[in-house]
Amino acid sequence: MEIVTLLCISAASGLYTSLWGAFKDSPYEGFKARTFPRSIYFSLVICLALYAVPHLQPTLVRLGYFQVFFLVMGLERFLAELYKGFFRCEDQTKYFVPSRITFFGHHVQSDLVRYAVGVVLVALVFGALLVPVPVQDFLFFVAVAYGTGLIVSLGGAYKDAPFEGFKPLKFQRSGFVLAALSPLLYWINDGANPVTVGFLVYMNGGLERFCVEYYKTYVQRNMSGKFRPDLPRQQEAAQRREKFHYAALVIIAALALLYVVECENQRVAETDMPLSWAYLSSSCPTMPAAAAAVRLVEAGLSTLMLERGRPVKRDALDWDQRQILVDKRYRSPSPVRVRQYGKREETQYPNEVLGGMSVFYGGASLRLREPDFNRWPIDYADMEPYYCEAEAALHVHGTEGIDPCGPPRSKPYPHPSPELAVPAQRIRDAGEGLGLRPFPIPLAINFTDSRRPLCVRCNTCDGFPCKIEAKNDITATLLHRAQSKGLEIIT
Repeated sequence: MEIVTLLCISAASGLYTSLWGAFKDSPYEGFKARTFPRSIYFSLVICLALYAVPHLQPTLVRLGYFQVFFLVMGLERFLAELYKGFFRCEDQTKYFVPSRITFFGHHVQSDLVRYAVGVVLVALVFGALLVPVPVQDFLFFVAVAYGTGLIVSLGGAYKDAPFEGFKPLKFQRSGFVLAALSPLLYWINDGANPVTVGFLVYMNGGLERFCVEYYKTYVQRNMSGKFRPDLPRQQEAAQRREKFHYAALVIIAALALLYVVECENQRVAETDMPLSWAYLSSSCPTMPAAAAAVRLVEAGLSTLMLERGRPVKRDALDWDQRQILVDKRYRSPSPVRVRQYGKREETQYPNEVLGGMSVFYGGASLRLREPDFNRWPIDYADMEPYYCEAEAALHVHGTEGIDPCGPPRSKPYPHPSPELAVPAQRIRDAGEGLGLRPFPIPLAINFTDSRRPLCVRCNTCDGFPCKIEAKNDITATLLHRAQSKGLEIIT
């Protein structure tokens, strides 16, 4: 979903909130053109804030219109209450229930305390969006809905109970309403991109305010309970407020139409593309299959990879030369007929593991040179962006500009070259003494990321699996990345 569309939906969400506020408050305050669009502004700022956060933007743009409408409304209502309670400075004498925060009915006099607590609560509101737990089960939807209702009720009871008394039935109202409405958000949930708990909480918060405020404001026609009952009412404003109700009905009708359309689109999508498959076998090399798997799962498609090789054991025997080179610990049971360099055919039994031959290579990550493409239907310039993407995925360490035959690059290496070991330094110095231009080979090996095991510069790299997984083979990079996003692998 484009940012312009997101902003339009957010503005409509804020407008609905502004309409019910004006309907309730205008008999006491009259229509205030200056403050009427406040919820619209809040909603637009919230949308831009969500879009600007890299961890939230991918989830936001995959949501449907209906979900975005209530997500923004829920966030706006939570933040608006925090703004009124902790940050806004306003005369409270006109209110029966003060909007400024109280502590068990007593005003908090210190502005510094109010502002500090308010900042912490605003941070918690946005922090809740980062909870990554996906929600797919219907009972989970019901539980989140009821729990959100209790959160809303707790906030209302904390503010109102010192002045109105605690009302047990009223306290349960929001929880029961949202539990009853939870199928609405369940039916529109995209199974391939399920909504997360954090987002769902605020969608429920918006849905609760949408329904409860409509009933109280437009059906029961309750006058706003926040004002003192002895305040005079402006009868002219009360008689002219019906236009706000009509505008709200237009938004409700448009929202209902959007919901029907999105449910139908969701049904068609699930029917047309229930599952995507990525095959990894002798007929599909590991690197292309792993790259395809990453693209599929990051596009939100359910993906299953079938691999005939076994997972690497990653134990001490993987660095044992006899086990790997002589006894062929990972030898395939299936022979392959190979003819190389014009010689006669040979029967070979290659290693066969999850991750393919990338598990056994030494990490060297050189690009083909421009002349290498002379007999190809494409040239180096066509492939250059994909070299950059592959180097980033494999976390290649290298130094730009020192390879005398190196082709042009549009981006530097993702990581700098490691310091040369003493034997390699001697070879470099000897080569330079002969007038040659030796350079460190770009390596797909982990020398810098301390979140993973770092290379210990062992003698069993090329031709051996890395028992500590410091080599950036396909398993350690692309497949781990895909599995973290839902890829299923059967070996």
